[in-house]
Amino acid sequence: MKKLLVIVVLGLFLINSSQADDIRDFEIDGMSIGDSALKFFTKSEIEKNIQNYPYNSKTMKAVWIRNNDQTKIYNGIQFHYNTSDRNFKIESLSGVLWFIDEFSGCKKKQKEIVSEFKEMFPNEDIIDTGLRNYKSDPSNKSKYINIGFRLKSGDTLTVSCSDWSESMKPNADNLRVTINSAIFDNWINFKAY
Repeated sequence: MKKLLVIVVLGLFLINSSQADDIRDFEIDGMSIGDSALKFFTKSEIEKNIQNYPYNSKTMKAVWIRNNDQTKIYNGIQFHYNTSDRNFKIESLSGVLWFIDEFSGCKKKQKEIVSEFKEMFPNEDIIDTGLRNYKSDPSNKSKYINIGFRLKSGDTLTVSCSDWSESMKPNADNLRVTINSAIFDNWINFKAY
């Protein structure tokens, strides 16, 4: 079990960075911002896994792929692509690792990853939400912690832990590492809703 944990920890840090000066230097399961999703998935696989979130703007689409040949480190990958790009260019990318009923373990892993990001980006703005309740849960028992980095380029990195209440299942408790292009970040904050 300890060996598996070490492999997972090392894998989470395989969000590679060469010089840590460009979000495109980071990889999640071999993928990065700006890559064509067609390098990793078939068009059919992408289209059958599109999520129909209630976005007001249709310029981006979300795709959620769980446990396939491409997801080597994470339990699932979510990405958003620009709908005007025929190559399915990735603008946002998340690796998700389940931490079912292990919120303390998730927070510990989050702290480790954030510590690595702080070393890579010592002069960047850090946004820490602290422990918050999900507004979508009427029981007020679902919680999350987001710690994010806003780079001078406008790109963002976020490490999140979610602890969902029983009433909100099938949402699964998880750690999520997300990288967003400045284009996506602007879209999600000002156009999507």
